[in-house]
Amino acid sequence: MQLPRRDEPCVAVQRVSGPLLVRASLRGERWVFSWGRGRDRWVDAQDESACERVWEVAQ
Repeated sequence: MQLPRRDEPCVAVQRVSGPLLVRASLRGERWVFSWGRGRDRWVDAQDESACERVWEVAQ
C-alpha cells in the first residue's frame, strides 16, 4: 500500500503489464475504489462484489 502525502491512499495490484493503482476516496458521502479515469473505473467500497470487480480489472 502507498500513502502519498497529498493524495488518497492507494494499493498497487501487481500484474504483468504493470501495477494497477486502486485508490480509496470519498465520492460525495460514499467511499469508493477507483482506478484510472472514466465512468466505469470505480466501484462502491460497500458493494459486495467490489473485490471481484477490482480483481477482474487487474487481469
